[in-house]
Amino acid sequence: MLFRRLPWFLSFVIVTTGCVRGGGALFGFGVLAGAAVVASQPVVIESVEIVQPPPLVFAVDPSPLRPPPPPRQSFDATAAKVALEQLDVGSCRAQGAPRGYVHARTTFGNTGAVRKVIVDAPAGLSPEAVSCLGTKIGEATVPPFEGGDDVAVAVSLFVP
Repeated sequence: MLFRRLPWFLSFVIVTTGCVRGGGALFGFGVLAGAAVVASQPVVIESVEIVQPPPLVFAVDPSPLRPPPPPRQSFDATAAKVALEQLDVGSCRAQGAPRGYVHARTTFGNTGAVRKVIVDAPAGLSPEAVSCLGTKIGEATVPPFEGGDDVAVAVSLFVP
């Protein structure tokens, strides 16, 4: 019996002692009083409504991870001549290359890199000089080009 009157007693104490200010006291009293009344009646659930959040929408970047390779073009003989003539073969002098002009036939693959170098003049070059000249000439590159065949380009370079 004491426990049935406890909510009323607590509400009375809260309101009369000033523990709650203003309208909050009346609200607290109403909640406690309502709780005592509602607790004595059975709870009946008439319907249940399930609310789902809206679906998430993601934007996907259509660009590929890598940019596409540039379109291939035909072999550019001018670019090959310029690339070869800008080489500095002066350091090959220390390897035995004579001062003056040397001649070489250079073969470019379709990737733009040099595949083969043949140093054919002057005659009688030391193996070290030929190796140095071949290495330097092999550093030349051209833009990649169409076709499966290699392209040969002759060049004369001056050894200072």
